[in-house]
Amino acid sequence: MDEYVERRFERTDVAYEETLTAWRPKSDDLSASATEART
Repeated sequence: MDEYVERRFERTDVAYEETLTAWRPKSDDLSASATEART
């Protein structure tokens, strides 16, 4: 059971990293336009 949980978290970690990398440019754009809208 522990082994399964650990393996699941490892895979989730990788997916999380990939998601962060994929979204980084987009979230930068979003925060930039959000800042402009706020001004």
